[in-house]
Amino acid sequence: MRIQFPMKKSRTRSRIEKFKNYWENYSFYAIWRKKFIEDHSCNEQDIWKEFFIASVPHLIINLFLVFYIIGGAVVFQIVDENIRRHEFHMVILFTFTTVATVGYGNIVPTTDASKIFCIFYTLMGVPLLFLSLTNIGQFLAEGYWIFLASLARTQDVVAADERRLPLPVVVTLLLTHSIIGGVLFHLWIDQMPIIPAVYFSFVSITTIGYGDITPTPSNAFQTFIIICYLAIGMVIMSTFVAALYNYLRRLHYLGRNFSGAANVEVWFGGTRMSVTELLHIVADQFEVSPKLLYDVLRDLDEIITAATDPHAEANIEVGGGGRRSNRSSGKDLQSPEVRSRKRKKRIKKIEVESSDPTQTHILIKSDSDLSINKLPENERENAMQALSMLHHITKTKSNIRERRSSSASCRLRSCKNPYETVH
Repeated sequence: MRIQFPMKKSRTRSRIEKFKNYWENYSFYAIWRKKFIEDHSCNEQDIWKEFFIASVPHLIINLFLVFYIIGGAVVFQIVDENIRRHEFHMVILFTFTTVATVGYGNIVPTTDASKIFCIFYTLMGVPLLFLSLTNIGQFLAEGYWIFLASLARTQDVVAADERRLPLPVVVTLLLTHSIIGGVLFHLWIDQMPIIPAVYFSFVSITTIGYGDITPTPSNAFQTFIIICYLAIGMVIMSTFVAALYNYLRRLHYLGRNFSGAANVEVWFGGTRMSVTELLHIVADQFEVSPKLLYDVLRDLDEIITAATDPHAEANIEVGGGGRRSNRSSGKDLQSPEVRSRKRKKRIKKIEVESSDPTQTHILIKSDSDLSINKLPENERENAMQALSMLHHITKTKSNIRERRSSSASCRLRSCKNPYETVH
């Protein structure tokens, strides 16, 4: 006799479908892919090509930094006899701690040639190292916010600044990293006592480097582990400084009125420019005046306010000319606040019946005195395309395509709104 278990198969299939849905929509990779496509204005077919192009500058910086540290160790051994006596992996650790501004002091330049070389070597090495570590810190922060979005089962990355970590998270990472370093130097490298090991770890990643305790790796592998540990710690420390600066900046502007938005700088076309300059450039590109863009922005603000204002629910007109009043009481409809709003607003909602009697459609009606309604069809289209360009430029934080090309070659994407505008 044959026995089947359809429920078990259906459960297995259901789990597979759930996992597939999670992987395609809410996994870390899916959210990163969606965000990358939006930031770089590319499609699904070109995502890996764009990823490779975007990764090339970072790969070049990191590879050049590796060769810079190794090459510096070779030159120091050539020009300084005292440094030549040390093992090569120790000299590599010396060059890294030099450009990292740690400076333990156990190996130092002793000849005039090595001292002169050290000056010019650090002039380029210090900014190069911190440029690399800063980029890694930004990737770490973006990965954190994407991870939170994945846990929350949402495709939208919600963060005030995706390039910074919250201060409590950074402090936790900093303390955890110091404890891991304490265990590392207590149980394996140098086998220090636990308190001096934690102290040495924290002093090193903060680039203080008193020199009272110095690492003495016995081979190249231990040197590699120390360099990686210090680099990760300095990345965490840089994010800690950035997060702390963000909090202090908020305290500085607490209670002040914000002004000067027109002078805020954005990155476009490989250069920095103010919002006013960008407005003029986009207006010239689409052959519309900057004043027209400003007027259209103001009109769109009224339309969006009408679409999202909860008080406007009480003033939805029925297509036949009546007014739907079942959403609020008559007292609310006749209140001075509502009457004042009705006089001032040039935007109102209209409920239009569809072919299905059980469904209705909400339209946003605008008066003819709005700037957007006075334009010919072609000028209105140009103005909306210019606004789409402005939205895309100001939303994208690191658009590689726009940095490589002019604004004329940028793609414009139109989105469907849940409300239509009629006049």
